[in-house]
Amino acid sequence: GIGDVYKRQAYKTPDEAETIRAKIAFSGLDSSVSHGNDGRYRVRIGPFHSEGDARKAQSTLRANDIPGQIIH
Repeated sequence: GIGDVYKRQAYKTPDEAETIRAKIAFSGLDSSVSHGNDGRYRVRIGPFHSEGDARKAQSTLRANDIPGQIIH
């Protein structure tokens, strides 16, 4: 895949990350929560088959007031 779109903010607790994951699900996108080596939780969407697909997901997030960026 091209990459993931992820929510820029990292969360201290899994509950905080799950709240964002639920908001993303409400926007029609699937996401997952990962636990980083720094002890923080991140919400990711993807991977995508093309840059266009990743940008479309990013636009959907922004339309729902959920900032995120594409990572490769």
